[in-house]
Amino acid sequence: MCSSDLLPGYETLSSSTSFKYRGMRLDPKQLGADTGAHLILEGSVRKQGQRIRVAVRISDVGSGNQLWAQSYDRELNDVFQVQDELSSTIAMAMLFGGIGAEMRMNELAQIESNVESASAVQLRKIGLAKVDEHFSSNHPEALQLAEHYLRLALDKDPSSVIARWNLAHVIYLKYLFGQARRSRLDEGLEIAKVGIGLSAENAVMLHYAIGCIYEAKKDYKAALASFDQVSQIIPFWAECSYHRAVIFRGMGELDDAL
Repeated sequence: MCSSDLLPGYETLSSSTSFKYRGMRLDPKQLGADTGAHLILEGSVRKQGQRIRVAVRISDVGSGNQLWAQSYDRELNDVFQVQDELSSTIAMAMLFGGIGAEMRMNELAQIESNVESASAVQLRKIGLAKVDEHFSSNHPEALQLAEHYLRLALDKDPSSVIARWNLAHVIYLKYLFGQARRSRLDEGLEIAKVGIGLSAENAVMLHYAIGCIYEAKKDYKAALASFDQVSQIIPFWAECSYHRAVIFRGMGELDDAL
């Protein structure tokens, strides 16, 4: 499983580059200057008997601030299963946990002041910052603004799979929070499905958005098929398991929901 599968929209350094710094105590700012990276993922592993504790943290190289940290205790029965589970969990924290929000906020004012000349990537960053604003402060217009900027991003780069995922998911969120009519879910489906046609190998989060939309439409069979596509690439993602449990409960299949 490669990093581009788990983290669509993120560019990662090659393993040969990152391994050069293994075991070294480095200043995040200096590492950023050396490699061009914006975020640094560091970790350590402690083993006692058949149990391990993995400690992970992510830092912003610009400010040097720690953005996120977590530790995980696991039984070491299957090292490959543990590796897949932890990589999936950490990747989902990066995609949905607001990591990088501080970095985006530092750029936000400059980009918003000159939207006409902003790139598709910059416009998408504004859109994601507005989604963060919705969840952090429940700003009533945040999701509307998020959709506006993501549409501008997609207008500038219609081939952007990550922008299509972001926009489809925002349409789903607007419906979920009572800010969009049910008929708009079909629009979100179309946006995401076009993205899958553009890049099937990078479509994991598009399948997730499609699954969420089908779930909202109560087309549970189609939703499960989409979440199955996600699970083939990210097999231990709790968010996907949660949606599957909700669907089985909605279908009255309580044993499968457990």
